[in-house]
Amino acid sequence: MDEVNRATPKTQAALLEAMQEHQVTHAGITHPLPSPFWVMATQNPIEIEGTYPLPEAQLDRFLVKLNVEFPSEAALLSMLDISLDDEPSEHLQPVLDLERLVSIMATGREIVIADRIKQAAVTLLLATHPDTSGGTSHFRYGASPRGLQALLKTARIHALLQGRLQVDFDNLARMALPVLRHRVLLTIESELDGINSDSILRQIIQEWRSRI
Repeated sequence: MDEVNRATPKTQAALLEAMQEHQVTHAGITHPLPSPFWVMATQNPIEIEGTYPLPEAQLDRFLVKLNVEFPSEAALLSMLDISLDDEPSEHLQPVLDLERLVSIMATGREIVIADRIKQAAVTLLLATHPDTSGGTSHFRYGASPRGLQALLKTARIHALLQGRLQVDFDNLARMALPVLRHRVLLTIESELDGINSDSILRQIIQEWRSRI
């Protein structure tokens, strides 16, 4: 979905149902969605008029949030070569079929997560909460239990991509920022001081990594 924050609250509610319940409801009739099914969306960070910020509960349902920086000079030139006179998406070829995709997903769930890794993930998550021992005072709200699950799920895939069959602390550290950045809320004071969530999370991750 392109620029999801332009969708009206009613449309966002339908999106929330699709993400959480894997179904859509129209005119009182529920329609199950195919499996696997994901929602991928972009968000316009510049314009405010005509946009509807996503509620925190809906943001929490996105597995990760990636910040897309402005393209480099080389990337801009490459874009011209690829898309100036053509639409690349019209020529995309499948890279795998549904059966292979389901098999890869099953393999990801077989990656081992030791108890000490689970405990470390919990410790990292709690460090984002202002009301816990060792938690930060820069956040009004820390990451949710869904964020903890997302952290371990993505760490599994990161380990798999490295050719390993178990998660280590580096996998957690690598995935922590994209998993947690949209699940925390800064205090008003921190926002006024020009502090951003990423900088605080990087500090939390670094301190957590030095202690384990």
